[in-house]
Amino acid sequence: MSSKSALNVDGVGENLWRVIQQQNPMTHIFSWLALTVEQLQAVPGISAARGQHLWHQFDLIRKRPFIRWVLAMGIPVPQGALAQLESENWHLLAAKSEAQWRTLPGVGEIRARQLVAFLHHPDVVALAQWLSGQRIPGF
Repeated sequence: MSSKSALNVDGVGENLWRVIQQQNPMTHIFSWLALTVEQLQAVPGISAARGQHLWHQFDLIRKRPFIRWVLAMGIPVPQGALAQLESENWHLLAAKSEAQWRTLPGVGEIRARQLVAFLHHPDVVALAQWLSGQRIPGF
């Protein structure tokens, strides 16, 4: 999630994610969006100022472009097709048929099937609904 192609959570590496999760067990990969300043400040090694900074950064990340959230979810879309998905939203992606996916660069029969399966997987659907409840753009 901290990769530049996904959400680019600056200054939050694997070790900090691990410590945050140990202190605040998460039910899914975006549970950190629901953390409060107080919860972050209670994490061992995070000062009051750093906790405030992290919370503010997490709040700003909510405004990241839709496609970056989808990438963070792990959608198996080829790099060549990403530009054509920039103006999409979750409902448009989920409504695409295998034939529609195959019209995108780098998407063949197998990848189209994987994309449809991914977008309709119950865990992914639940995650998209949760992101919608968090008012993440595009969901």
